[in-house]
Amino acid sequence: MAVYLATSQPVPTKDRSPLSIEPTAPESAARLRQHFTLEHLYYVASHEGCGCGFITDQDQGTDEDCADRAASLSALHELVHETALLTPGAQLLVCFDGEEETAPEHSRTLEDPDQLRVRWGDRILYSVLVRR
Repeated sequence: MAVYLATSQPVPTKDRSPLSIEPTAPESAARLRQHFTLEHLYYVASHEGCGCGFITDQDQGTDEDCADRAASLSALHELVHETALLTPGAQLLVCFDGEEETAPEHSRTLEDPDQLRVRWGDRILYSVLVRR
């Protein structure tokens, strides 16, 4: 799974353990641009190094695996909340790696980043607008 974040202002890519945030590579950005209205694109990875660690509907694994996924998802919620407060909103695309050009099956606008969910097989575009 892959999670891409779009913002209107640059996002610091400092260490946000358990997340890693990096600007989207130019070749990927060209494929992704069609889905976003915001300028700056980032690839956001969980503790697993991809978007799979954000998936909350997996009952597999040890208690430690579940705790790691919960920590990654919580950090993603925090990142999106901070970003949406600092810039006029944020957008996230959740898809399988390699399906970046495929149109999202769903789009959803959220006012609370804690409503953001990543499920296996999702291809969804979230727009997050946090009220100040």
